Amino acid sequence: MRYTLLFLFCLVGFSARSQQEEMIYKPYINTLQFHQYGNQQGLPVYALNSGDQLLLGFDDMEGSLKNYYYTYQLCDYTWQPVNLNPFDYIKGFTQNRIGTYRYSSLAFTRYTHYQAILPDRNSAVPTRSGNYLLKVFLDGDPSKIVFTKRMYVLDQKANITAEVVQPF
Repeated sequence: MRYTLLFLFCLVGFSARSQQEEMIYKPYINTLQFHQYGNQQGLPVYALNSGDQLLLGFDDMEGSLKNYYYTYQLCDYTWQPVNLNPFDYIKGFTQNRIGTYRYSSLAFTRYTHYQAILPDRNSAVPTRSGNYLLKVFLDGDPSKIVFTKRMYVLDQKANITAEVVQPF
């Protein structure tokens, strides 16, 4: 009985660990923000075929210019990566460079702030609804992951409106 319980606890622990998590892998990354453009309190939710955009911003505390890239990974409802070719759920390039940055000016600590508006007209656009993992990495090499963030893509099929009417 004791071994059965131990096995079950290990199984639950491993399955919980296998989910794709939001994570910062490099200690020099600070002030990571990922939200709807114009709504700093909102979740990173993108609606297909709309003008919605997401704002990604982060600080590199090493202060030097680096080549950061990002890509999307489609996940299932448990945040496990799906076994699909990226061209099946991304329109455009699968890797995109984060080209907007500025150096600190008045702070005593030198850092570089990077920012990207997703998607823009030259970047990748998700084509399927679902859970996505945004992966940011260095020098165009997906094995040099810097951080990951979760995002949601919606496909609104119908508009629903409500109206309250007095019975008399």
